[in-house]
Amino acid sequence: MSPRPRKVQDLAEVVAQDDVKLDSRILRGSAWVAVSYGGRNLVSLLTTLALVRLLDPKAFGLVALAWTVLVVTDQVQNAGAAAALVYRRRDVEQAAGSAFVFVLSTSILLFAAAQVVAPFVARLFDTPELTNVLRVMAIMLVTRSLGTIPLSLLERNIDFRSRSKCELTGALAQAVTSVSLAVAGFGVWSIVVGQIAGSAVQSGLAWLVAPHRPDPRKASFSVIRELIRYGRYVSASNILNLANNTADNVAIGRVLGATALGFYAVAFRLADFPNTVIAHIVGRVMFPIYSLLQDDLVRFRRAFIQNLQRIAVLALPVSVTILVCADPIVHGLFGDKWAQAIGPLRILAAYGLVKSFTSPGGEVFKGAGRPELGLSTGVLQIVLVVPALVFIVRSHGIEGAALAMLIATSICGVVKLSLALRLLEGGWLELGRAIAPSILCSAVLGTVLLLLLPATDSLGPVARLAALVLAGGAVYCLATFTFARSIVVPMWVGLRGADAAP
Repeated sequence: MSPRPRKVQDLAEVVAQDDVKLDSRILRGSAWVAVSYGGRNLVSLLTTLALVRLLDPKAFGLVALAWTVLVVTDQVQNAGAAAALVYRRRDVEQAAGSAFVFVLSTSILLFAAAQVVAPFVARLFDTPELTNVLRVMAIMLVTRSLGTIPLSLLERNIDFRSRSKCELTGALAQAVTSVSLAVAGFGVWSIVVGQIAGSAVQSGLAWLVAPHRPDPRKASFSVIRELIRYGRYVSASNILNLANNTADNVAIGRVLGATALGFYAVAFRLADFPNTVIAHIVGRVMFPIYSLLQDDLVRFRRAFIQNLQRIAVLALPVSVTILVCADPIVHGLFGDKWAQAIGPLRILAAYGLVKSFTSPGGEVFKGAGRPELGLSTGVLQIVLVVPALVFIVRSHGIEGAALAMLIATSICGVVKLSLALRLLEGGWLELGRAIAPSILCSAVLGTVLLLLLPATDSLGPVARLAALVLAGGAVYCLATFTFARSIVVPMWVGLRGADAAP
């Protein structure tokens, strides 16, 4: 047997024997997720800055419309099969071959469907040029599908270093292709071809570095049915999450108009930072860990509590700072004309914090083999949020929309965390003890910021914000060193410690 297939078994053996190496793997995986996430966003920003000088705004609009159609099909096509493969503990090579056949076949069918529906979509948006753009962009469904299973095998092996390298290389290939074609005068096609090239490079590299390559000859219809039985709930949950994450924008846009939506969107993007960045980076690695520990309830629960503990120490101070300093943040970063964003920003700061703590429950459901619970909580949230938005937005504007999102997410979050703790035979008291040091540190931070607000009122907007951030950062570091050393020291040791594999 070649060395590659042994990597999965070797990792399982190491994890079974040594919790320290497991924790080091988690932390190093999170570090690589941060590198990938930050690197791809930086490349995307620089590429966009270059392209906006070379292309008309309409080119970006056409691509955005096409991606709006394709993003749902992408969730249906990839997420379920990938998650099912990561969760599975037996017959991995047969499952990988089966999942590959399923994902590739589905992508070809969806590509064919896109060719048929493209003219109708273009007519719906009254944009004839969208027909060809959508048809060509649909190629990306196939190129992305080729890499879905190899990337999932890397995730299953907790090899986020290799996965991150694939993602970063794909992003760079997309950037180089798009900018080069834009300079040559290819217009919207520079963006379209760039995205296809980036996904193709990422998929090709994933095949080279995967622990073993999916073999379609090993595909089995019975295994495909098993993967679908698990993965259908993940795909449905992801589609519901898309709906939950856009319901507020739809309600504000229809009731209050584009200007109000602009204020809300800026506030939301800033307030959701603890969830979209910090919780994503810290929690992205946990699903394959939970899947690996699915038969060891004690270690599974310990890993979950520890993950929430780390989210707390990193996300709480950000949310508290946004909540307390919403006024100087808006005036310092965006200027006085964005003052209407201050109210929703304060409310959404609490929303972002709640979401960062409750979202990891979905990974527990998947890792414990109960993905249907993620679908159920998604249904509950949309049932709560849609009526709340309908009734509150008309009377309370964008602050009402923020409040509706906070209420729905909080209720659903309590249910999600309760279910996760019940699955793991844990309790709220255990969770409270784990995050108490972080709550104390953030309480100290919030108190100091409240005292500093009037003292810095005479400074200019930018200088005031800088002073508050610097002082708050120093205070939080001191509080963490005093009250939460038991959390941050093991994190640092884990990042530096030896691991079983790169």
